[in-house]
Amino acid sequence: MLVALVATLLAILLSQVVPALVDWRQRALAWWPRWLALSAGTSPWGWLVSWLLPLLALALLQWLARDWLFGTVYVVLSVLVLVLSWGPGDLERDVEALIEAEDAPAQEAARAALYADMNEPDRETAPLTRAVAVALLRRALGVVFWFLLLGPVGALGYRLLASQSTQAGPLSLAAHERLRGVLALLEWPVAQLAVLSFALMGNCSPVIGAWQQQGRWQAPSLEALLGATMAAALPEEEDDNDAGVSSFWQRLPTLRRAMRLSWRCMGLWCALMLFWQLAAWLG
Repeated sequence: MLVALVATLLAILLSQVVPALVDWRQRALAWWPRWLALSAGTSPWGWLVSWLLPLLALALLQWLARDWLFGTVYVVLSVLVLVLSWGPGDLERDVEALIEAEDAPAQEAARAALYADMNEPDRETAPLTRAVAVALLRRALGVVFWFLLLGPVGALGYRLLASQSTQAGPLSLAAHERLRGVLALLEWPVAQLAVLSFALMGNCSPVIGAWQQQGRWQAPSLEALLGATMAAALPEEEDDNDAGVSSFWQRLPTLRRAMRLSWRCMGLWCALMLFWQLAAWLG
């Protein structure tokens, strides 16, 4: 748990202070579509073998690294893989770009970057809160969740599926649908925990109502569930004209509140990891 907490904090910190990290992550993962194109074949499930092979290699390295230099190599490997699997875009930077965009081309580019993680057919017209909620899950919460369960293998495995789910090629339509189905299974527990985080860090009762309206545990669309519950969690009114708030942050107040809620949820997850580790030490 301590390794997960340190790796998560480093991933967040590096994303904030190293803008070039986004391009580095994209270049580092550029092998994945090419690997699929070469090895997936025409079978609807051919991509599954292509997905598992690099994960098996990483699992072997992860197992071997636990005993190298008293676990130091495992810590370094964990941090590198989590930093690689984070994002790949920076959510706050994409939100800021949309808020400060002055003309139509800049707004369109910023909106495309923010909506890049969505899979639903109506993503072009989806509310901003849904885009932020989905990006929070696929760029951060999903990576952390599977890192906690399986270590570096879990983080990288989730990142590869999430990245490919938003791209049309090189898979066939049938293979792409199956990949999204597997991704939905992996994301279901994370989405439920995200809804719980929205309730704890925002307005609890409206979130529960939105969760029930979306189908509770059997919501047909996880993206719609995340968007509805995040929108319900946001405060109905907030003083956006405070003298201490710059004009930059007075634009798109709903988007600003959604970003604040996202930071509170990440803080909650980090705090829970810290408490878990303290309980382990004290126990």
